[in-house]
Formats: sequence, C-alpha cells, structure tokens
Amino acid sequence: MSIDDDTRKQWREATEAATAGPWAVDQLSETSRWIRTQNPGRDGNGREANWPVCHLGANHPGEVQTRNAHFIAIAREAVPALLDENARLRTDLGTTYTDYKRMRADRDDALAQVERLRALLREVAPHPEDDANAMCFDT
Repeated sequence: MSIDDDTRKQWREATEAATAGPWAVDQLSETSRWIRTQNPGRDGNGREANWPVCHLGANHPGEVQTRNAHFIAIAREAVPALLDENARLRTDLGTTYTDYKRMRADRDDALAQVERLRALLREVAPHPEDDANAMCFDT
C-alpha cells in the first residue's frame, strides 16, 4: 500500500486534533469498555486527570471488544510515532538518493577522465610496430 502526501496530512491532522494521549482501557462491565486518557496528576478539583475519550458499548462480544479497545488506545501513541518515523525515513531516503546521484555523476566524470587520459597516452606512446620493446597501453 502506498501512502500519498494527502493521506499522511489527513492522518497527522486527525492525530493532532484527537485528545492527548496516552490512552488506557477500563472495563466497566462484561460488554462495556471506556477508553480514557492516562495522564498522571490531578485536575483543578484534585481528582485524577484521567478523562473518558470514548465508550465501546455492547456491539461486540467482550473479548473482541477488549482487543479493539486496546488497539484504539495503543493507536493514539503509535500513529504519531509511525508518522514521525515515516517522515524521518523519507528524509533519509531523499538524502541517500541525492548522495547516490552525486556519486554516480562523480563516477561518470572519473570514467570520462580515464578515457581522455587513455587517448592522450595513445598519442604519446610509441606504437609497437615502431619499437619492438615499447609498451602497449591499449586496454
């Protein structure tokens, strides 16, 4: 799957608009889960600052719902981290490709210089038929 710039932008905007993380899961009953913030500290009234993010009702059996809730809670931290890693790797890839193009141009310049030097050498080197002891520099 290829992820285009618009999709990455939409994911980043959604991540930034969501309630701050990390998130955790609380089981309220066999069929009900809360996803809540997991922020240490207290609010202005001295209560723990763990706010509900969303509620998963009885749409799925308890075990499936628990797995889904954990996935959603983990995704709050995972998605921004994956987007950051994707951006870092794209930057690294761009730098690597730029370096590759520079090295390839340097190689092409060096090969051209070798050919120029071979041509000059052919001009100044004696021809084997002129001197039986002459070295032949043709390759």
